[in-house]
Amino acid sequence: MFTHILEHLHDTNKFQRHRQEVCNRIGSFADTDKWVVIGEWSGAMTDCAAALNGYGIGARYEGNYPGSFYVGSCSNINFIETWDQSLRDDTRWYIETQLSVYERYTRGKYRHSLYTPLSLSSTI
Repeated sequence: MFTHILEHLHDTNKFQRHRQEVCNRIGSFADTDKWVVIGEWSGAMTDCAAALNGYGIGARYEGNYPGSFYVGSCSNINFIETWDQSLRDDTRWYIETQLSVYERYTRGKYRHSLYTPLSLSSTI
């Protein structure tokens, strides 16, 4: 089974809930007779990355993507050097939770780096 798990369009202040959602998926990984391969995952909690939704198209997080509503501002999310220590810690713990669950309960994974800077793990 090849699955994509991206949970990035939510309030960044809900990291505990996001970590719990990763743990809640364990049953779906463990209860299958097929190999589970995580095809995509991310430490990102928003769609704020430039051109993620297409060139010149806004972010759902800021409510300027068609049909979306405002959750928060992208102004301090896109650049890791603007993150406070709490956001760095929460992001690191979210990534560590995913790695721990995926390594223990699946047969393979790869990191999809479109949503987070490649240097994220060395910066946090």
